[in-house]
Amino acid sequence: MNSVKTVFVLGAPRSGTSMILYMLINGQPDFFGSKHESKFYTIALKKPFVESTFTNDEYFKELLGEAVIKSIFALSKDHFDFFNRVMNYCREKNGAPIFVEKSPMHTVYYQDIPKRFPDVGFVLINRYPPANIHSIAYTKWINLMSDKFPFGVGKNTYVRYLFASLLFHEYWRDSKRLRKTREH
Repeated sequence: MNSVKTVFVLGAPRSGTSMILYMLINGQPDFFGSKHESKFYTIALKKPFVESTFTNDEYFKELLGEAVIKSIFALSKDHFDFFNRVMNYCREKNGAPIFVEKSPMHTVYYQDIPKRFPDVGFVLINRYPPANIHSIAYTKWINLMSDKFPFGVGKNTYVRYLFASLLFHEYWRDSKRLRKTREH
């Protein structure tokens, strides 16, 4: 892990990624990160590269504060440059050589992450699938397509499990692919 500067904690939603993040940033002096979940790939990257994209983002506001966001933004050429500068700033400011980035939603971008962020490592969480699917089906944290069905159809147990299974499968497939690419 000597060359790793950033660790992405990946896995399906409700798989334990938050627990691993808290264990790393609270119990290990070499690790630093935000307790909030980044939505860099899923939200920030899809917005225009303007200062307000980051000053209005709770993750960056909590991590840096508005003045630092503005100063880093002024030096950055695009979203990825901004986020790399944020991670470097946090490593230097906190004296922790490894920045921890956690978001289950980033799992589907596992192929792009090493291209965009130098010296990256992964912690991949896989939870027992039936428990993971049940947790996805009955949490208000994640939006299921079944929640959008009219007439209360989304409250049907079978419908919720179907859509939770479909969501879980996407992450499970990508976690298997990530594991294979890292083993070779």
